[in-house]
Amino acid sequence: MRRKLLVATTSEGKLKEIEHFFSTLHFLQLVSLRDLGKTIPEPEETGSTIEENAMLKARYYACESGLLTLADDTGLFIDALKGWPGVESARIATTNEERCQWLLERLKSIPKEKRTARFRGCAALFDPLQNTTFSATDELAGSIVGKSVTDSVQQSWGYNSLFYIPEV
Repeated sequence: MRRKLLVATTSEGKLKEIEHFFSTLHFLQLVSLRDLGKTIPEPEETGSTIEENAMLKARYYACESGLLTLADDTGLFIDALKGWPGVESARIATTNEERCQWLLERLKSIPKEKRTARFRGCAALFDPLQNTTFSATDELAGSIVGKSVTDSVQQSWGYNSLFYIPEV
């Protein structure tokens, strides 16, 4: 029997990415929030780090659903702004366009060479049967460009158009 894994996200793009990566794990049956047949309100993200928020969301949705649950949190940490917006990345405005405009306004007096930044993400898995949390965090270094750059690929993360990753 396959164990159900709740993917606790409302982002369709993120859900598709996770379904793709987990497609060969035949011992798991992926379940989305919309598959639950009930609405679970989003928890308040009260953590001071992305790790705390990812673990908070994984535990919350697991306790609400009774299922093994995967949740995440991400943030953009800009060195010249002392890590801002960081854990607040998704909350500084209501749309991706507004967030990018707000960010560029804060950076307008910062020289291009001082606009270094890191995109950090944490994925957390909570098992309500074992009362156990596992998590993994990683980051990608880059810099913030002076204006939004668009391409033909639909980007799901709000700051992609401003985040430049130098070729290695």
